[in-house]
Amino acid sequence: MKLILIISLFFFLPLNCLAQERVHWLVNQDSKTNCDYLKKGIFLNKETDTKITEGYSIEFTKDYVFEKVENGKYFVKSKLNFISECNYELTIEESNIEAYKSLIGHKVYGEILETAISDKLVKVKVKSGDQTLIVVFEKIKD
Repeated sequence: MKLILIISLFFFLPLNCLAQERVHWLVNQDSKTNCDYLKKGIFLNKETDTKITEGYSIEFTKDYVFEKVENGKYFVKSKLNFISECNYELTIEESNIEAYKSLIGHKVYGEILETAISDKLVKVKVKSGDQTLIVVFEKIKD
């Protein structure tokens, strides 16, 4: 199993993703950030402009976020609560990963920083405890 226990976006990014300096420029950045863009859909994690995190996806629904690893073999289900237009809180509710079961009830905070709708990209700052990470998602399905 390629999973490692680190706190990242919602706990699941491979080590090589964090080892590289990750700089994302949203070339076609929207003049006004469209925070609704992240509120529904399936997204991939863009490690770089040309590389995605293999086997990882994240789905935002009205009330939940579902993270899938190894193409759905492993998952984390979190309750989604938008606390303002561009800020949200996730509360982990369920996981089939034994090491993550102790994190049930843990909160993760996200802030939507930028969007580039024409490129299907959204940049998010995620905070869990004292860990902060900037990630870029590519929407693959509404």
